[in-house]
Amino acid sequence: MTISGIYEPDKQLVTTGLKDFEISFEFIENSHIAATMTNLTTEIDTELVNGVDFTVSGTTLTTTVQQPVGDQITMYLDMPFIQLTDYINTGDLDLENIEADYDTAVLERQQLLDTFNRSLTVPVTSDLDPEDLVDDLYAAEANAAASASAAADSETAAGVSADEAAASAASIEKGLEVGNLVQLIDDGGGEGVFPTAVVGLTTPGDILHVSAASKLARLAKGAANYKLFMNAAGLLPEWGVGVKIGSFTRATTTGTQAVTGVGFKPSHIIFIANLPSSDQMSIGFDDGTAHLALYDSSGISLHTYNNLSTDSIVLLVNVSTAYQGQVQSLDADGFTVDWVLTGAISSTANVSYIAFR
Repeated sequence: MTISGIYEPDKQLVTTGLKDFEISFEFIENSHIAATMTNLTTEIDTELVNGVDFTVSGTTLTTTVQQPVGDQITMYLDMPFIQLTDYINTGDLDLENIEADYDTAVLERQQLLDTFNRSLTVPVTSDLDPEDLVDDLYAAEANAAASASAAADSETAAGVSADEAAASAASIEKGLEVGNLVQLIDDGGGEGVFPTAVVGLTTPGDILHVSAASKLARLAKGAANYKLFMNAAGLLPEWGVGVKIGSFTRATTTGTQAVTGVGFKPSHIIFIANLPSSDQMSIGFDDGTAHLALYDSSGISLHTYNNLSTDSIVLLVNVSTAYQGQVQSLDADGFTVDWVLTGAISSTANVSYIAFR
């Protein structure tokens, strides 16, 4: 036979009831035909086995069963690179055998040329290793696929298509400009809803915070010079002054004294205490754990002061007479002082304090 055409694999779509496919290229033996089915949606290839999944008769390939409609079948040469004719230098010259071998050689070259044309090549002047280039391309493809998958997941979670992303961003920006904050919440099923609610922040200084799992709430702005604190339960934010100046008195007896009306649970307290019409006074610091005081020790040595690290209030009369106190507990609306009297003191102690939240 003559081979005048250029070999190209045949590709055909499977339609309902179609099992016979015409082969347009030249071939010598039925066993030289190979076929692959491709799912065009998933791009997954399935190789068909000659003699099992299909047969060849004349120039027609027939599949054993109806292949999925919409898939693509590719028919191509898969010739073995062998030469089995043994030419002997005797007898007549068999031109048919010679031509068959030439035809085989031409088809093998066309098969190789088709493979070569679909291969990655580098210029003859290049020092680049083609295998390294292929590895780089596969790595780039894998990275691109991973990025595309991550982008698709993000797109799904946001609930918008790539075509709508720019418009949605512009819409969000506009919403923020008019004082509305768009709340983004995952509905828990893995499908993002964008947006699901709008929390109105209508006053400058308002704050958005999480009030419960996946719930946002508005905290109205605080008054001038108020500070942001956690509430007494330690769960939600709230505004407060955070400082309280007050005073109290204490008859000089041993025991505890609850001081209330502070308005919050303090974290640190500064005390200034004295006994009326005397030089007995002290300045102290207390956080409920550490108790420190600077006190007048003139009752022992004239014009002297001493430090104490066990109490925050120390009123020393003499070496055997003193009235001392420390914070026993920090309470929701104040604090409790634990007093200890040594000796006898008839006057009442005056205490001023500043409490910090």
